[in-house]
Amino acid sequence: MNNKIATIFFSTTLLFASSAFAFYTVQDTGDLLAPTQMAIGASLQGMTAGPVHGVNILGHLDKGLTDTSNLRFEAGSGATDAVLGGYYKWVPFPDYQDQPAVGFIMGGQYAHYQGAGEIAARFTPIASKKFEIHSDQANGTITPYVAVPIAMANYNSSTLVPVQITLGAKYHDDRVKICDFLAELDFDVNQAPNSIVLGVQFAPF
Repeated sequence: MNNKIATIFFSTTLLFASSAFAFYTVQDTGDLLAPTQMAIGASLQGMTAGPVHGVNILGHLDKGLTDTSNLRFEAGSGATDAVLGGYYKWVPFPDYQDQPAVGFIMGGQYAHYQGAGEIAARFTPIASKKFEIHSDQANGTITPYVAVPIAMANYNSSTLVPVQITLGAKYHDDRVKICDFLAELDFDVNQAPNSIVLGVQFAPF
């Protein structure tokens, strides 16, 4: 019995000893584009923990799909050599009256870092709520969001399960109509980076 316990403990330690530190961000809310709309954006991520330290730059294209769903395609580089991803966002519960938007982001990502490639399937529950702001200093809306990115990844012949908690907000100023600003903190729960992310998304077209 003691040998079995030792074997389980040793195997678990090996499983969680290696870490995935690719480009895991959310930079999104429960807001949806209309099916005829598209939007583009960019993010700057500073990774503060893990073997990969530094800055990544990511660009994305969002496309409205249905009244309850959007698509996102993204690409980036930096401290992480290369990132490519595609995602489907489904929001069955919209932001309405006192109800927050609640939805899910699902998709896949390829990243290359530290000489090896990682392929990950990602699933992210997300919730957000928009609030109006009216003051002498600001006039617009702020949309705080919380998400729990979960992935199943294969990196360097190892299976990883990166998990994070993400806290962020999107700000729209009525005086700056062409874009929204986003900021988020990503906290490592398991095999994922801690990071600070700043982003901008330009008005739908």
